[in-house]
Amino acid sequence: KQWYQRRVAITAGTKGADTAIFARLRKSVSTDEDALRSTTLDNINKFAKKGLRTLAFAYRHLEQAEYQHFIMKFRQASSKMEGRSEAISKVCGMIEQNLILIGATGVEDKLQESVPEVLTSLRNAGIVVWVLTGDKQETAVSIGYSSQMYSRDTNLLYIRTSGYEETQRRLLELLESTSTGQMHKQALIINGCSMSYVLHPQLRGLFIRLCQTCQTVICCRVTPIQKSQIVSTIKEELKVMTLAVGDGANDVSMLRQANIGIGIAGREGTQAVMASDFAVERFEMLRKLVLVHGHWTYHRIADFILFFFYKNIMFVALEFFYQFFNGFSGNFPQEEFMIITFNTFWTTPGTLVSFTLNQYGGSRDEILADPAVYKHGRHDLTVNKKNFFLQLLEAVYHAAIVFVIHTMSNWDSNISKLEFGGGLTAIAIFIMNVNLLVRSPNITLLLFASCFGTVLVNFVWLLLYGQLGFLYELFKEDPHFTFYMAVKDPIFWVDMLICTILAFLPRIFIRILVSYNPRYSKDFEKSFTSFQTFVKNPGNIFRKRRFEPVSVSLSEVNVETGTETASEARV
Repeated sequence: KQWYQRRVAITAGTKGADTAIFARLRKSVSTDEDALRSTTLDNINKFAKKGLRTLAFAYRHLEQAEYQHFIMKFRQASSKMEGRSEAISKVCGMIEQNLILIGATGVEDKLQESVPEVLTSLRNAGIVVWVLTGDKQETAVSIGYSSQMYSRDTNLLYIRTSGYEETQRRLLELLESTSTGQMHKQALIINGCSMSYVLHPQLRGLFIRLCQTCQTVICCRVTPIQKSQIVSTIKEELKVMTLAVGDGANDVSMLRQANIGIGIAGREGTQAVMASDFAVERFEMLRKLVLVHGHWTYHRIADFILFFFYKNIMFVALEFFYQFFNGFSGNFPQEEFMIITFNTFWTTPGTLVSFTLNQYGGSRDEILADPAVYKHGRHDLTVNKKNFFLQLLEAVYHAAIVFVIHTMSNWDSNISKLEFGGGLTAIAIFIMNVNLLVRSPNITLLLFASCFGTVLVNFVWLLLYGQLGFLYELFKEDPHFTFYMAVKDPIFWVDMLICTILAFLPRIFIRILVSYNPRYSKDFEKSFTSFQTFVKNPGNIFRKRRFEPVSVSLSEVNVETGTETASEARV
């Protein structure tokens, strides 16, 4: 065994970017080794200009003692709870020295289907697209042309520096030649060596100012840690929402650092998918995920928040108005069970249907045809102080209409408090569900049934509740036949009709005025058409839609010759 350990040679192999591998090579010992390095560099540059992804390979022999020492250090670094990745990188750097060059490879990595179209849609939606890649600069520039990140007339700004002062001078030079505060038709290309300097706290501000003047930024030859640092810098300096897309293990740190991480499942493994918030099978699915579902989700959540405040403010306002008639004793006109179940039963079904199934902000085809509508959510045009204040006024106005009309119609009557409160609550719940139906962009059979079904169940429950004698012991007052006496009186139904008309009269008046504005006439016509379609054939909601496949042809750009050649795109 001892003889075997002395005779067996341990070889450590490594691969990576040419800049990283050549920096770790041993000193040349022969002319053949110099010729191999020169030929390899030439081949790497030729591969990169053709758009191929390049890798350099090297190796070294390890002694048995050196190998055992490395294994011990590696196990210690792997068992650390904090700083594990940095410790492992430091230990691996111990043996990744004095390497012997083997050669290099160039692999063709074609774009997936619809990559240019997806990137164009994202930019039209106001999303700034950055490319963080480990490829060589020439390869990254070629990919930028083929994916239509920029065109031939785009001004390309390069940062290829090797020192702090040189990087600072280059940043100042580019900022002086470009007027800040506005975006120009230019793109910034920076390599990994320069990236290590621009992320310095003193140069970070200059780098961000320069990036804000560019349509896109391409960072090439960056390490996984640098990808994470770039995302963190953008979040801290610009205070914006970041989204990262990756398909390999080297993108895991970037996906975790971004506000939202999307992993693409493919031949690169499942590390990116496991570390991401969302996963897609192909890059073309990113357009529907971000633009369509992201737009719908924003509007659903935003409108849900506004409606949630509306219905609760309206219900509380009814209790507040009632306090003027009971000496502010804190007593409520309804029985306690209705107060407890108000948010649980009587406004939930319609809310769930409307804010989970409806296509707020436009249909899928409309959003894909005009990605600029995505800016509506980016600029918070739905949830803002203005809309919140309008919802507050509408809630108070509806509560005032219901309370005043119902109080005036029963002013000289001898009805009980629970009879008055039961009718008041029933009218308020009816108006809330009608309001939910009116503000919905699509009136479907399911939404219609959920809203008016809730009102019907509420009426039936209030009628049955007055007959359940075993519940009387739970409350101080007897609700026996209270709601039955309320609905028996025609005044209750007249109150409901008048309150509904007066409550929605301002909204109808505003809709009429808005319909004459060319900016909003299309939305008004779409809402009216949706209602007409529902009335004519409410079963359309259960029909399946058919979509035709779309074929896309891509083009590859040769950076060296500047010519474009058509090619067939594949996943």
